[in-house]
Amino acid sequence: WNRPAGAATSLAFGGKSRYLCIGDTSGAVCLWDLKKKLRVRQFFHDKQVSRQVSLDPTDTYVLSLTSRALRSYKLREGIPAATWTPQGDFSFTHYSTSTLEPNLAAIGTDDGSL
Repeated sequence: WNRPAGAATSLAFGGKSRYLCIGDTSGAVCLWDLKKKLRVRQFFHDKQVSRQVSLDPTDTYVLSLTSRALRSYKLREGIPAATWTPQGDFSFTHYSTSTLEPNLAAIGTDDGSL
């Protein structure tokens, strides 16, 4: 965790409001346990800005979006779970997940498609 921190670009509370997820310009995604007042996890992209971060409603997965990938990490294990990348020369711009079906997501690209 000795990587220099960047400016925060995205903040999100977990579904149970115990965790706060912060993405920054250095590509780090930090997860804070608000009850213990400690950073409990930190994930890194390949020095890509974390445009958007979130936790699923059950606080099982952390999601982080860069222009070239949407990554999910298993919170408890602290390991990557999956990565989605855009097809072609497009960049990801935003995403949204379903609160009723956490495994459903829509991802927007800079050409206006989903």
